[in-house]
Amino acid sequence: MSVPPAASARPPMPTGSPGNRSSDSGRIRAAAGAAARRFVLVFAGTLAASWALVLALGLLTDPLASFGTGLLPPLVPNDRDFKATAYQRLLPRPEALILGSSRVMKIRPYCLQQITRVPAFNFGLNSARAEDDLAALRFAESHGPVRWILIGLDPEALHNSVKPDARLLDSRLLRSYVDPSLRLSLPHQLFSGAVAALSSETVLASFRSIYYALGGRRLEPVYEFDSTGFLTHPLLERLVREGRFDQDTAVHQSIVEYRSRYAGFTRLSPVRVAALTRLLQSAWTGGARVDVFIPPLHPALVRGMEGTTLAARTRDTEALLSGFEQQGLLHFVRLPSLASFNGDPALFFDGAHMMEANTARVLSAVYGTGCAVH
Repeated sequence: MSVPPAASARPPMPTGSPGNRSSDSGRIRAAAGAAARRFVLVFAGTLAASWALVLALGLLTDPLASFGTGLLPPLVPNDRDFKATAYQRLLPRPEALILGSSRVMKIRPYCLQQITRVPAFNFGLNSARAEDDLAALRFAESHGPVRWILIGLDPEALHNSVKPDARLLDSRLLRSYVDPSLRLSLPHQLFSGAVAALSSETVLASFRSIYYALGGRRLEPVYEFDSTGFLTHPLLERLVREGRFDQDTAVHQSIVEYRSRYAGFTRLSPVRVAALTRLLQSAWTGGARVDVFIPPLHPALVRGMEGTTLAARTRDTEALLSGFEQQGLLHFVRLPSLASFNGDPALFFDGAHMMEANTARVLSAVYGTGCAVH
């Protein structure tokens, strides 16, 4: 006779019971969480390693001569230190200065010298802000008197970005002439330098430098300066001479760049307006004449900037310069269109940078007399 099971005994739990399903789901969730964490860690590590590699590439090649760390010849000179060194070497010492961004670099100093009758130097600097111009003037004044100053002041010189461009502070010769209120902290300098090294412009130029080095080809500079700070574009100017220069594409690229540049340009920077004020006061104290104009843009770029803050910031800059003129600190020459100086839209490298023939016409409009274009 079989013995019945004890009343307290429980039969085995079926395989598909809710208790086992809950335990399995927990294990699956834990495994999925661990896998996700591993993926995030591997992805973050790979991304960080990639950024570090690109950063090292930019610093080791330094194709734009921004950091002084390059092991290969740069595609462009470090304009800030190059021009400061060139200025120190010139004798007789220049007494007339051209200040501004790259938009004034094609103004030939010899042409200004013919007008002012004193030796001239082009101290235009890439992406110059008001603090760049102030530092360049202070540097020049430390080497002798400055009697004449021509400033091509584009609105971006007074951009309301929070901090100055780190490139000025990377200049070993101009660094000590930066106004203390505009100096970057060391962490910000390092951060700005890293951002510059990781920029698409630096990365592409780095690969180009390596390509030239591995191929043993002669490195043709993108641009270069003569002993008076005057800019030449070997490749672009050859294309212009040969009739192969594609201006339309260059202007279109300028529109894309300038729309991005003006996206956050909501007002003139009070700090940079103060730096410009100090520049003008220093010039007035030293007895220098100051002439200022806003460098004209290509008409297609102006049309392409409709709906942006370009027009408003240009009006703000004009009002500011008019106020300085009323105080007797400068002479402001308005060049609102190409017609105002007999400019030619064909004589632009892109939407913002004029060829020498146009800059000679600007000088004629500013001073009522010109000089022959070489």
